[in-house]
Amino acid sequence: NILEPYSNIEYLSLCSCENMTNTTLIMLCNKFQHSLRLLDVSNCALVADTSVQSIITLPHLKTLGMASCEKITPEGFQRILRYHPRLEHLDLSYNKTISDEVLHMTHYMNNLQTLNLTATSVTGSFLGHAPTSITHLFLSSCETFDAEEFVSYLDYFQNIKVLDLSYCPRAVVTKWNMRDPYKDNTAQDINDVIPCIVNNLPHLETLILRGNLLSSDSIEEISKIDSLCALDLTGCDGFTLDALAALTECCSLQRLDLTECSTLLTQRAMEFVLLYFGHLQCVYLPTGQFFKDYDPQRDFVIPKPVATVTSSTFTLSDYEQDSDTLDEHDDDYFVYSDDSV
Repeated sequence: NILEPYSNIEYLSLCSCENMTNTTLIMLCNKFQHSLRLLDVSNCALVADTSVQSIITLPHLKTLGMASCEKITPEGFQRILRYHPRLEHLDLSYNKTISDEVLHMTHYMNNLQTLNLTATSVTGSFLGHAPTSITHLFLSSCETFDAEEFVSYLDYFQNIKVLDLSYCPRAVVTKWNMRDPYKDNTAQDINDVIPCIVNNLPHLETLILRGNLLSSDSIEEISKIDSLCALDLTGCDGFTLDALAALTECCSLQRLDLTECSTLLTQRAMEFVLLYFGHLQCVYLPTGQFFKDYDPQRDFVIPKPVATVTSSTFTLSDYEQDSDTLDEHDDDYFVYSDDSV
């Protein structure tokens, strides 16, 4: 009844409408069939395969948000991808039914720019079918993430500007590599991926690596990314202050987040960050404070010990997002795309 007077709505967000039924969604899709360009039904717990037919009949749809749509089956998602090859922004995060097989249909989506697969069941082999037009790729908290599969296709995706590999499994033993049977098939983790990112993504502007155990070598590698503007290391450990110093050579860097980096919770580290990164637009200190708000006489307290990241299980409460939103303090500076889901 609220929408009855309207006939040409282009952007319709029903996100977290827990009582949204399939009948209502079908009615809305039919009503705005020829005008809708954005539809977001994320966290609509009742939406199921019954609604798929109405979604695939939206001819002008460019942006589709379907995060946490747990009642939609893999077959339902495949139908949507098959009938929407012109999508530009797609959010399928927090759906464990999303696998590499489901994503085979993205092969025909040559306009796709944003793909959010946070907390899905992909390994990385889906990139063998995904369009190389992707500029924003989110793979945070994918427990089945396979570093070897990921890097084997990475050189085809040189358009990527934003990459999220937060909370990656520390190591994944991969199956025998049929493409190169003579290759060393040892376990790999995020530190094996970093050099490949540096060498294959020349346009990367934002790199998000929250909650990972990063080596000092990885930090030094990251400093070689000429186009890097924003780096999020929230909750990362494993690297030294000397390694962090390499980032001072990254001339394009403007935004740096070191929140909860426990190895940097020392007076010396705080002083170093303020001295050598104080010229940046935005820095968050290991204490979580915005750097311009920090008063060393007032604020620095020796913190309680913080557990080092040792497993692939993490709390996701600090990263509930559609593809252009991070947590509260990130809104100040991590802006990915005006058109992202």
